[in-house]
Formats: sequence, structure tokens, C-alpha cells
Amino acid sequence: MIFSTLLALFVLFLFGSGQPVKAASYDDNTLVSYGIPDNVVQVMLNNSMYADGQSPTQKGQTPDQFTIKNVTQLTTISLANRMGASHSTANSTVADWVASGTANSLYDISANVYAQNTEDKVTGDSGSLATKALVFDGHTLTDQYHPAFNMLMQIVASANNATTVDLTGVTSEVTDTTLAQSLISLFQTPRLTSINKLLLGDNNLTDASLYIMGQTVMNVTDAQNLTSLDLSNNHITQLAWGRNFPITQKLTDLNMSGNSVKKITDTLDHFLQPIVNHYGTADLSTSDLDAGDWNTIDYIVSLLNISSGVIKLSDSSINAVATSNTHKLNNQAIQNAIPQLTDATIDDLLNDSSVKLSDTTKAKLQDQKAINQGGGTSTAENSVAVSGELDFGTNVLNSLDSSFTAKDSLTLNATILPGSQLTATMDDWKVQDGSSSFKGNIIFPANSAFSGNTNLNADTPAVLYTNNGSDPEKLSSTLTGLTLKIPEDQRSAVRAKSYQTSITWHVDAQQSANQQ
Repeated sequence: MIFSTLLALFVLFLFGSGQPVKAASYDDNTLVSYGIPDNVVQVMLNNSMYADGQSPTQKGQTPDQFTIKNVTQLTTISLANRMGASHSTANSTVADWVASGTANSLYDISANVYAQNTEDKVTGDSGSLATKALVFDGHTLTDQYHPAFNMLMQIVASANNATTVDLTGVTSEVTDTTLAQSLISLFQTPRLTSINKLLLGDNNLTDASLYIMGQTVMNVTDAQNLTSLDLSNNHITQLAWGRNFPITQKLTDLNMSGNSVKKITDTLDHFLQPIVNHYGTADLSTSDLDAGDWNTIDYIVSLLNISSGVIKLSDSSINAVATSNTHKLNNQAIQNAIPQLTDATIDDLLNDSSVKLSDTTKAKLQDQKAINQGGGTSTAENSVAVSGELDFGTNVLNSLDSSFTAKDSLTLNATILPGSQLTATMDDWKVQDGSSSFKGNIIFPANSAFSGNTNLNADTPAVLYTNNGSDPEKLSSTLTGLTLKIPEDQRSAVRAKSYQTSITWHVDAQQSANQQ
């Protein structure tokens, strides 16, 4: 019997064709030649990454030699301080530079400037990267009008091999939220063909009310596969109503932690619906939901009552939602929330005849109440929770006989009862449109959770841990150094495409050998 199954991750694996790309006339232009300060370029060099896991700084590159061509070779491009794959902070050099600028000098946010950031206006021999000129609203080619921040956003959006773009804190020191939204909207997400993750945390975006955001930074094409978005620490209490942000369509990971979200609008609902539909995770763990607001309670109860996906709410929010007089959580949603519920909430649920609870849920609620009062212990159950992402980088077709190591890590927490096993199954690696697929192997190295290397493939479940003892076992481990290998008989199926897979984790009770 499967006690807990978690669709843990979608993994992007991008294969480059290995074919030479026609050189652009501006490939050898340095970033500083566009008026971008040396110290700002140095931040990019320190925090960005190539496919081999090294930063430009580690490769000995310096601002006076770092070019547009170098930018196009990055797999992670960042203007923030990166603390590993999953945590970033604002870089004061970049933030102070942006905040100290003035309109028509460091930046231009006039109405018609955003149309100058599209692919056809930026690239090519007559594009702004080649001419170093924005030609619009009376500005001519001979003017050489190129505000440095506008050019920086055009250059970052030229990193077409980048799977991760990190703009955390770029406008963190800009106190006017309309200005902050206007500046971040100079970034054209649709230009990045390989993007999987976009980090926009700590940018003072508040309600994201600026309509142009839906055409620029919050926009994607149908061909893109952007699944992870970070909007943490943006002073968001509610998103503006009626905004169309295409970036939501394929999301499996949304980080809104650090925001005291009080109301859920149709715009935020459009962010959350794909999360639950794609078995993803949305972090609203610092929310302060107004359960008295009809739209808020209607949206969140409908979302929580869907069995797929995870929406993490604060303790206060989930207790307010669970005791709503107008909308009722279903049995499964209440089970999911039990560890966060207070005694008062538990009493309300047990005494509310309109809430349909199973006997198992009622017993768990009583157990939790005993734990809250310090007078009992939880009955151990099989459980598993896995969080994190894996990115195996950008690779060329003629290297398929290599082993590819993930840059990121997974966090595993599991409780395994005696006689139970922790197993994992992996789907085939597939292109989003289904045009190509292959079977790959992921190798879990020996660590504190697993005693030896474990091979996960698409044909059979991999047994990661077996509890042969008499007491429950608790596993808590960070899984690093995972590698991907492509069997020889599968390599001919691989194309120059973006691939993804999903891994499902189970804790199963073993069947006895003589069971009929």
C-alpha cells in the first residue's frame, strides 16, 4: 500500500545542438562599452555560471573583456548574490546603482521604449546591440541614445542558453513601486528560449499593477518552459485585479514567501491554478489571509480542496480558512492542514456537522489536539516529503556518453515504519510537446540516508531505503551530487531540445513473501 506519494520535481535538461552559431556583429562588444559600470559587470561575473558549473570570475574573466558572446554562453545569469541554487539576496552594488539613476540618463521608461526590447529591435546588424542606439520618439541613430540600464536588460535577455535568470533585488532600493515595476518591465522574458526559472524577489513590486508587465517580464511564448517563479519579499498584500500574466501557464513552483498576502484576487488565482494542476508547490507561508473577504475564501478553499499540488499557508491563515462560515474545506484538505491547526480550530471542525470528516481524520484531529496540549505523542505514519529542483545544465549532443551532474539539491524528509520501503519511480524524459523522449538513469550517491549508490530508471521502482528494524525510522537528508546517464541504446532518440521528467516518491509497506 502506498501511504504517501509526492510528485517531487520537474527536471529540465537542455541539449544544445553542438552546431556553430553564426556570429553576430556585436558578439565581441564588451558590456562596459554600453555604459554599464565595471563593478556592476563584476557582480554578474561573480554570480553567473557556465554549463561546467564555473562562474566567469572563476574562469579568470574580467569586466573589461566580458562580451555579449560570453553572456550567450551562460546557463545561469545573475545580478544578485547567489547562495547556492535556491537562495539569492539583493546585491547592494547593483541596487544602489539602479536607485541612484535618473530618467533619460541611466534609464528610460517612457511609454514607447518597451517596444524597443523585442528580439527584432535588439538583435541583427541594425539592432540596438549592434548600433548602441535606441531609435524611437525622435531619437536617431546618430544620437547614440542608449541608457545603460535599458541596455543591461537587453543584454541579460540575450542569454539564450540560460535556464536560470536571477534579478533578485535589482530594484530593491527603488522606493516608488511604480518606478520599480516600470524598471523591471524593461526585461523581456520571451527572448530567453531556454529559461526555466526566473527570480524576481525583493524588487518592491507590491501589487504588480503595471499592465506592461504582462507584455514583458511576466510574459512567455508557448514554446518556452518557464516552470519556476520567485516573487518573494516584494511587499505584496494583494495582486491587482484583472491582470493577464502569461508567465503563469506552466508554473510548478511559485515562491511568495516574505509577503503578507491578505487577499487573493483573480490574478493571484491565475498563478495558483497551474500550481495545483501541475502537482507543484506555492509558498504563501507568510500570508495573513482575510477569511472574511468572500473572493479570498472562495479562491483559496477551491484550490485547497483540489487533491493535487501543495499551497503552503501560514498557521494563522490556514486556521482562519478552516473555520470559515461560508466555505468548507473537504476531508483531504483538512488532513493536509492538521499539523498547523489549533485546539480551537480542531474543536470547531469536530463540532461542525456541515464538515464531512472521516473517522481517520477525526482521530488525527484528536491526536493533534493532544500534541498541542503536550499530553500525547503522534501515532507514527509512513510519510515522505521532497522539495527542491534539479538542473542538469546545457549540453551538446556529442557528449551524450558523459555523466551529467545536477547543480542543485533535493531535501528529503521521510518517516518509514518497520517493514516499509522508500521507493522512487521516474518517468521518461520528454520534450514539452511530446515530439521526443528517452529513458535515462539518475544515480543517487551514497549519503546519510542511503548506504550505497542507487540507480533510478524509467522501467522499475528504485528501493532507496528499507526499514528492517522494529521502530519507525526518520530520514532527513540533503541529496546532492545526483548524476544523469543516458544509456547507449537511448542516445539516438535525443534531439537538440529541452527535456523534463518527474519523479514520484512512495513509502510502501512490503508484501510478505507468502501473502496470497
